[in-house]
Amino acid sequence: MLPTIFDDFFGFPTFRKPFDSFNFNNDDFHMFKENENDWELVIPLPKFVNDENINIEIEDDKTITVKYEYKDKSSSSCGSYTNSLPENIIVDTLTANFDATTNQLIIKVDKKPVEKEKETGTKRIKINVK
Repeated sequence: MLPTIFDDFFGFPTFRKPFDSFNFNNDDFHMFKENENDWELVIPLPKFVNDENINIEIEDDKTITVKYEYKDKSSSSCGSYTNSLPENIIVDTLTANFDATTNQLIIKVDKKPVEKEKETGTKRIKINVK
């Protein structure tokens, strides 16, 4: 559970209900995961978030920010998540899918093709005769 200053002050849990199932110590929450052809970031969102209340912004092709708002019967709040984008990506290929069953936002972006390293050493050039 995510402790808050209000827990210590009032002696009971407050403002925490949407985040009770989060595992903030999980490294997958904080980082892009590298796959063979792309990068993937999975962001767990609070229970009452839906796809209409999520905004994704890319700044200078270097930073991604996810902003969300959630409402339940008695309250509403908002939050955000910011992360650096990997360097070897094609920003225009970024896609985001919201899984409403798990309340996870799944962001994927393609990798740039790997350039082949130039061979070193001596090369023999064939001379054509006319």
